[in-house]
Amino acid sequence: MEPLVFEPFLRPQVWGGNRLAHFGKLLPAGKCAIGESWELSCHPLHISRVSQGPLKGSPLSDLWDQRRREIAGPRYIGPDRFPLLVKLLNCEDPLSVQVHPGDHESKRLGMSDPGKCEAWVVLETSCEARLDAGLKAEVDRVEFERRLNGGTVDLCLNHLVPDLGDCLYLPSGTVHSARGGVVLLEVQPSSDSTFRLYDWDRRDAKGHARPLHRERGLDVIDWSLGPLGFVDSATTLPLAGGASVTLLLATPKFNLNRYDLRKAYAPKDLAGRMVAWVVVSGEAILRSAGRSLSLKRGETVLVPASAEGVEWVPTDECVSLIAVTLGPEFESPVDHR
Repeated sequence: MEPLVFEPFLRPQVWGGNRLAHFGKLLPAGKCAIGESWELSCHPLHISRVSQGPLKGSPLSDLWDQRRREIAGPRYIGPDRFPLLVKLLNCEDPLSVQVHPGDHESKRLGMSDPGKCEAWVVLETSCEARLDAGLKAEVDRVEFERRLNGGTVDLCLNHLVPDLGDCLYLPSGTVHSARGGVVLLEVQPSSDSTFRLYDWDRRDAKGHARPLHRERGLDVIDWSLGPLGFVDSATTLPLAGGASVTLLLATPKFNLNRYDLRKAYAPKDLAGRMVAWVVVSGEAILRSAGRSLSLKRGETVLVPASAEGVEWVPTDECVSLIAVTLGPEFESPVDHR
């Protein structure tokens, strides 16, 4: 099966901006704050459609139902719905202070979506950018609720100053936010389970506030997490042809690795696995079974497990790609016996 490129879905958000234009997104004319570009999704809020090639116009949901083994491979053991959601975010104004439930909490609360964890990779930043990951060490539920009531919850948050390429993992139960013009690659399971705890007292043009989910949110916070930091254990390994791979993150549901290429590279280490590739800098041609796709910064391509002869050919001096693969909860390990 050939690699698949999908039409991005641009989602306005009160905290969005116009920086996704730097990543090739065609933003609507006028003052429209775009917060999200859904690159790869089978979630009911948006189902991705193939943008080019012989399968143009096909919804991912149909391809997943009809050709799942070709796409995911024989090792797939995940849910019936396509398991990943890949987005680009532009957090210009502050994201709401929020928390995501885990699978157990989502089931207990009778939610239609599973639990949600997520990973962020910083693609663009500014001198005002900030990520909030977890609570300060001394903050417990009593203190957090007191600050919520007083409108001073910002004093509870663990503030991080992002640099280009930083990777942050937010397990379910983590209080978090982002702001200041940062652009993020966000990878998560196929879930939109979000509880807003505080929204900075924002009002729309009619004076209405967005709904909050305070009690449910407080109930699913993991108070043992404390402050979180960027991934600091990443390992970079050399590959053939002057390439390198940086092992960014391994979670039960998904893995993130960054490939930096200067010459053509065939990722044989990923052969037979479904991979969502995101171009984070430069331009490259993706070849597979005689077909070529030209991909630029900000574009995502899904390479099915059955794709043959996969090779990346940089057309810039250096190209960086993020490879998203499934973790052991969704894909059984190889048996080397």
